Amino acid sequence: MNVLLSHIDLNPLFYGLVLVLWASVALMHIMQRKLGATIIDLGGFWFVFWLHGGTLTGGMAATVFGLVFSLIAPPIISHYLHKEK
Repeated sequence: MNVLLSHIDLNPLFYGLVLVLWASVALMHIMQRKLGATIIDLGGFWFVFWLHGGTLTGGMAATVFGLVFSLIAPPIISHYLHKEK
């Protein structure tokens, strides 16, 4: 009997944490009534999910993309919209 339980896969735990983080960021944007950021979050998720053919792997890739993009895109967009000329 393998005492170390090396057959346990931790990827679902990692993806679950990423899902929670992404959903929290999306919910935060909804609660703050940031419609543009919410559309970017959900639109980006949908686009990457669609690109991967709606598979589970595509859903996980879309979730990671959505989390990273929703944290990076709004400050960049805000910077360029409010840039003094």
